[in-house]
Amino acid sequence: MAYRYTNTDKWSDSWFLSLKPLEKVLFDYLCDNCDIAGFIEINTKIWAVQIGTNTRILEGALKGLERGLIYSESNDCIYLRTFLKHQKNLPLNPEKNMAHRGIIKRFELYSFKFSIEDIYEFIKGACKGPQSPYGNGIGNGNGITEEKREELLRKREDAFKLDVSIFSGKYPEEMIQKFYNYWTEKNKSKTKMRFELEKVFEISKRLATWASRDKDIINSGKKVLITLTYDEILAASKDDPAIWNKYDAVKRDGEKKAIFVPKK
Repeated sequence: MAYRYTNTDKWSDSWFLSLKPLEKVLFDYLCDNCDIAGFIEINTKIWAVQIGTNTRILEGALKGLERGLIYSESNDCIYLRTFLKHQKNLPLNPEKNMAHRGIIKRFELYSFKFSIEDIYEFIKGACKGPQSPYGNGIGNGNGITEEKREELLRKREDAFKLDVSIFSGKYPEEMIQKFYNYWTEKNKSKTKMRFELEKVFEISKRLATWASRDKDIINSGKKVLITLTYDEILAASKDDPAIWNKYDAVKRDGEKKAIFVPKK
């Protein structure tokens, strides 16, 4: 069981007092349920159930708290700006404090999602950004240079291209290229790609939907081959044992099971 400090001064803080009742409850909920560093994966459905409201209302409350939060590049995770400060964990001293070592590991785990180049600079910027202990300043306060931000964007684009290329044996190359060009279009600030602005993005399902609407595929009457999971190919092999010779197993980093794509 985790124990957390709470700052009683928040009840005299202008930002906290301006929050609606549900926003105050949600803020306390996030402080109670985030990890030891202040990160929490977004799951509005579970949050709504546990708080006792519905997803639509909870998402509205979440917007009301944006001043005190930093969102990940993919918008699937939140960092509470002043969490470490109010938990009396600053300054970090991992050499003498075992709990602080665990906090550092959490930052290392989430560094890619938040484009964290220097953990201590990120924490400093997050705490400095808010105008009050619970407010917000300008920007994310992560100390990332423009050059570094562009480099990270290119790396994410390359990773997306690799993920999409796995399906090249299933769909025509022209369609794959159109799909890639569309979803890697940058926003006005050149900080995110179109697919990163989506709350949920599963490439296999997006490609299937794209293929069903692609005029070239529809007009040609071309049959699109199917990418199979291990369970699917195992079930299919009962009727067609030779199917194992028709597919190649592809395993991506971080995934436990391979998927099977048609041989070229």
